[in-house]
Amino acid sequence: MEENNFEEQNKEELAPEQELSEKDAQESEADEQYLGESTEENWEDPFKQGELSDFKKYVIHISKEFVDKFDELDVDERNEIVNDALKLKASLEAKDAKMFYVQRLLRHFIIAILTLAISIPFLFWFIDKSIVATVQNYGYVQKNFEKLYKERIDRQRSIQKIQSMQLGL
Repeated sequence: MEENNFEEQNKEELAPEQELSEKDAQESEADEQYLGESTEENWEDPFKQGELSDFKKYVIHISKEFVDKFDELDVDERNEIVNDALKLKASLEAKDAKMFYVQRLLRHFIIAILTLAISIPFLFWFIDKSIVATVQNYGYVQKNFEKLYKERIDRQRSIQKIQSMQLGL
């Protein structure tokens, strides 16, 4: 009786082009008879929150070579195998990430050491060459200054001699 009310309500809601055909209606009745009466009391919600809320179901594919072995195991052993495999995968990924970090750190350390090993001697060589060039430049400037100063003094003496000769005439 409830089913008839439900069908009548649905027919009223559906547009004429959406109404079930006679053949579809017969198929749905046959499906209901095959499945038996299903009421809300007998039906369990697989997504309800309860004692199994910490778990989630997945469909996994097993290689052909392991199907027989997997079928021999009970549900708890299957779950344990899958969970152990996931834990192992997670630990391997964590180890790989740590190894990648250590390798990266080691690469940076080696590059820093090589940079220092090459740049510090080069820096000392550069400073040495700069100091040598500066000292040589100062020496050259000093010699030129002395030479210029001597020439000036000699010129002044020469001029004084010429002037004294001219005056002494």
